Amino acid sequence: MHKLVSQAAARDADAEPIHADIAAAGVQGAFREHDLAGWKSALGALHYIPVNYSSAWIDYQLAYQRGHGGKWLDLSLILHHDHRPCGVWPITYSVKDNRPSFTSQGLLLSPPLFVKDLPNRSRKRQVQNCLRFWQRVCASHAIAECCSDAAAQNHSAIRRITA
Repeated sequence: MHKLVSQAAARDADAEPIHADIAAAGVQGAFREHDLAGWKSALGALHYIPVNYSSAWIDYQLAYQRGHGGKWLDLSLILHHDHRPCGVWPITYSVKDNRPSFTSQGLLLSPPLFVKDLPNRSRKRQVQNCLRFWQRVCASHAIAECCSDAAAQNHSAIRRITA
């Protein structure tokens, strides 16, 4: 993760504080934009693949949002457990009209989804790390309201909160 964080941070200085939040929250993984095959492989191990988790959907939505202005950073993560992919989380940080937001390509934040065979204890730890990351980003970037789309399989959703 640290190598990918360094590459992404060098590419976009605006992302540096967010990458620090990822590390501080204990989230382990790789960025979708650096490992499209890994994203596809992780999707294949899910119980169900919602369309808004597909790379085609994410790329389309990012292009659409970027076409309407603002700065949009794709931070979608392939989550890792024991150095293996265990889930996916489509996330985007954006600033439009000087208003930062943390979403899933401009829509409510989709929850991370996990592979079928991830033990419940590990799933719980992953959700806690993702929630900690989400809260850190909202607090450190003065995001007034962070809302998650709680509709997900296997209780893997991050519930709706206000920062």
